[in-house]
Amino acid sequence: LDRKGFERLLGALSRAGLVALREDSFDKDGQTIRYRRAALTPEGQSAVAGRGDALERLRLDAPIARKAKKKKLTRTRVAAAAARAKPAADLPPPDPELADRLRDWRLEEARRRKVPAFVLFSDRTLEALATHRPGTRQELLEIHGIGPHKAKTLGEAILRIIGEG
Repeated sequence: LDRKGFERLLGALSRAGLVALREDSFDKDGQTIRYRRAALTPEGQSAVAGRGDALERLRLDAPIARKAKKKKLTRTRVAAAAARAKPAADLPPPDPELADRLRDWRLEEARRRKVPAFVLFSDRTLEALATHRPGTRQELLEIHGIGPHKAKTLGEAILRIIGEG
């Protein structure tokens, strides 16, 4: 498969619920390299073992989600991000119950919108939400992975979930 074909196959496996995709990253030479991890879901494991009909649901012709072009990092943007960021040692650990509630909500919302869950928020963003526990839309915007559009469309639900805990 070429890259485009592989992306189509991976997207189809994700839409069929056979593969779970999550955003991840690592640092190399001072740069953060972002990528997606793919893992078989329990349903995917059953299909591989020949005990499921899920492979019949694959739709390779569905449109592929395109990544938005990254904005060029300027000194101003880097300085602003560094000013907002708290040192890792000063942060409390993520609240596991809140992280679970956020994951459950993300899965329900993704199913309702018929998109993979990672399209809404990465696991990294959910962990940041469970760690920082923002209380306002402005505080949501300080979380990596939440921009103005997501804060506007999904912010109220997120703040409600955080406020319930």
